[in-house]
Amino acid sequence: MGHRLEPGNTQKAHAFFANSVAISATSKNQEAAWKWANFFTSSSEAAKLRVAASWELPAVNDQSLFDAYLQQNPPASRKVVLDALATAVTPPVTDKQSQLQDTIGALLDQAKAGTITPQQALDQAKTQVEALVK
Repeated sequence: MGHRLEPGNTQKAHAFFANSVAISATSKNQEAAWKWANFFTSSSEAAKLRVAASWELPAVNDQSLFDAYLQQNPPASRKVVLDALATAVTPPVTDKQSQLQDTIGALLDQAKAGTITPQQALDQAKTQVEALVK
């Protein structure tokens, strides 16, 4: 069974998440931090490690890395990830984003562990998320 893009109603939109690297302006090791950030984000060695680990697709323009990514299995069709970039949108983010993610993550962990039911997790998530975004 092949993997497909999500259907769209009036417009196709696929959530796009990206990681970033930053160096604190008050870092006591700015030069070392810059060397690491530069290596991590733009070196072919780091990009190959990131792809081989199935961690993420690095933001570099090297077709051989994408070829290596596409050949990894499972899942059977990784091309769908690249196809989705044609209709990528960034998800909405609020100033309480990390609190929202932590709240949902903790409830999902409890549901997975069986300490609460999935329905209880949903109900609690509704209450807690609404309180955070008021």
